Amino acid sequence: MLMAGVGDGVRVDVFATAVWGGQPVTIGLHDGSLAAAAMAAAAQQSDSIETAFVDTTGELHEMRVFRSGREVPFSGAAALAAAWALQQQWQDPGGLDSVHLSMPLGDVHVSCPENTAAVEPLWLEAPMIGLGAPWPTAQIHALLGLQLPADLRLPPVQMASLAQPILLVPVPGLAELGTCRLDGPAFRGFAVRMVRHQALHLQVYAFCLQARSENHHVAARMFRPADNGPEEAASCEAAACLGAYLLQHKLLPDGTELLIEQGYETGRPSLLRLRVQMQMEGPRIEVGGHVRPHFDDDNSDREMLPR
Repeated sequence: MLMAGVGDGVRVDVFATAVWGGQPVTIGLHDGSLAAAAMAAAAQQSDSIETAFVDTTGELHEMRVFRSGREVPFSGAAALAAAWALQQQWQDPGGLDSVHLSMPLGDVHVSCPENTAAVEPLWLEAPMIGLGAPWPTAQIHALLGLQLPADLRLPPVQMASLAQPILLVPVPGLAELGTCRLDGPAFRGFAVRMVRHQALHLQVYAFCLQARSENHHVAARMFRPADNGPEEAASCEAAACLGAYLLQHKLLPDGTELLIEQGYETGRPSLLRLRVQMQMEGPRIEVGGHVRPHFDDDNSDREMLPR
C-alpha cells in the first residue's frame, strides 16, 4: 500500500539504469488531508534528494515537492516518480495510461507504459522553457577549470529557465567533461554580476555531444553552486532545456530522440531520454526515464535496462 501518512512513503530511483543509480525521490500519496506543515516536517526526515506529496483524489493530482528543506515549484523527476506510484496503486494494472499533476509552476502531463510489468520509460511533457542571452564562454570554462584553445569553436554558453535558472555549458568531449571542477565562490560572484538575483539558485549544466556508450548521444553533469549542493545524478529540467537549446542552434533535427548519460561522477549512473518535435505553437519537449523501487532485491545483481 502506497498511501502515505506523515513521514511514510515509498522511495524510488528515477532515470536509474541499475541498482543504486538515478535520482532518489520519496513519494507520499495522501487523500488530500495532509497539511503543508506536515509535508514540510516529513520532508525534513527524508534521506532522498527530493520528497513529494501527491493528492490521490480527483483526476488532477496536486503535488508539492520539497528539496534541501524548501519547497520547489517543479520537479520532473518527482513527477515521473509520482506517476509511477499512482500507476502502481491503480486497481487495473496497465489501465492508467497517463497522469495529470498540478504543481505551483503549472499542470504537467505524464504518459505511462501500458504494461506496468514491462521495462518501458515514462514520459513527461516539459512546461514552457525560456532561453536567455549567451554568457562569456572563456570565463565560464575557466571557472570549470578548463583551459581550452582560444580558437576552439563551440555552441554558446547560454542561460535557460525551467522553474529555476540553468546555465548550459557545452564542452568539447568526455575528457573535458570529466575534469570539470566548478569554483563555486568565484562562480557565484561572477553570476551575481551577470544576473543579480537569479544567481541565488543558478545551476550549471555542462554537457558534450559524446557519450560512453555507442548507443547514447550526450553526457552531462549538473552543478549547484548557489546553495553548495552536491552534484546531481539526473536533471530532468536541464535535459528539457537542452532540448530547446539544441533546437535553437540547429544541433538537433526535429523528431529526434536522444539518450543522455549523467551521474557517473556521482556514482549513481542515470539515463535520460529526450524527444523534441516542432509544432505550430512551438517546440514540444519530452523527457523520459525509468522508475524503479529503491530496494529491488530481485534485480540487485544485474543491470535492469537494455542499452
